Amino acid sequence: MTPGKRINPARFSPPVHDTGAGKSAGANRICSVLNQININIMTGLLLHCGAEAIERDAIKNLPMKRGTKTHHPVSNERLVNLTHNALNHHGFRILDEAYGAKPDGSRFFGLIGLESKLDPSFQNVFGLRNCDDKKFILSGIHGIAPFICDNLQMTGDIILSRKHNSPKINDELPEMLNDAVAKLGETFGRQHARIERYKSVNLSSQILQHDLTVRLAERGAINYRQIPKVLGEFRAPRHDEFKGDSLWHFMQAVTEHSKGRGGVNHLETLRHRTQLMHSIFAADYPVENN
Repeated sequence: MTPGKRINPARFSPPVHDTGAGKSAGANRICSVLNQININIMTGLLLHCGAEAIERDAIKNLPMKRGTKTHHPVSNERLVNLTHNALNHHGFRILDEAYGAKPDGSRFFGLIGLESKLDPSFQNVFGLRNCDDKKFILSGIHGIAPFICDNLQMTGDIILSRKHNSPKINDELPEMLNDAVAKLGETFGRQHARIERYKSVNLSSQILQHDLTVRLAERGAINYRQIPKVLGEFRAPRHDEFKGDSLWHFMQAVTEHSKGRGGVNHLETLRHRTQLMHSIFAADYPVENN
């Protein structure tokens, strides 16, 4: 990864915890920071997960519980190193990365931004989630994120998933990660085809806009209170890059408001909401050969 000028996210928001209101306010403010100064946008995304930002070099210092006969924790440092190895082996160029953890090391999150050779306005994302308190399984999911703000779409199925109760999880981890990363090229290709389809769909009709937004709320991709916010965002977006009348521009308005308030299950919530959104879009505007 090419070194550049980094700005401490703490300048824009305090560390975010699970308790209290307004968890995502600081992360939202990061959207206003220009990409030209090369701020680590991925760190802003992690604030939604209720995690405190942590540098990669500090991951090795996170405490980890000892394993038992029925629970076999995975080292966060080893997970990240093996992921990097697999990505490099399969020819992915890492543009950005950010990690977050609970102070006691019980929950760990990572987002790795990868170069998209098909669409330079986005970076592909590989997300990691790990814990040693049995609250969720080790998992890896894929998605996309625009460079100008923290609208993250975890767009597809979990491509790495393993419970910590398997005594072989640590032995099998390198092969598991390699297999998961091997699937990413084809997966990102399908994502690109979907985005190109959305860009071709004209959504200038306010009737269509309203109908689509209501259906998103009915299915749970957004909540009903977000209907006017999504419509307002689409018609007057806060980012000039998202001004337009296509379904792709509408998708940006949806993801701006569907990212929620955060919490430890934020990446899974994003995945669920994103899949609901795409299933609704696909019913009206299917992608050929997908």
